[in-house]
Amino acid sequence: MAHIYLGNIHASEDDLQAFLTRYGFPRFDAIQHFPGNGLQPAVLLYYTDQSQHALRMLLPRINGMFWNSRRISALLPTERFM
Repeated sequence: MAHIYLGNIHASEDDLQAFLTRYGFPRFDAIQHFPGNGLQPAVLLYYTDQSQHALRMLLPRINGMFWNSRRISALLPTERFM
């Protein structure tokens, strides 16, 4: 199982899936929302059929991108922090 943490995301699950698909990401299997302090909400995406390496190769496509009036931070947390 692989995970992607996206910070500063404020969008519906459908909008987020469409955005990620546009940049070549596979469909995520589950999502966990982190409201934070309300200014920079985040999500943790779960992929059951993808490897960490495959997702790591895709992250530079969206990390630091300005989307939906926000600058996205995309991270790949390691298993020891999950």
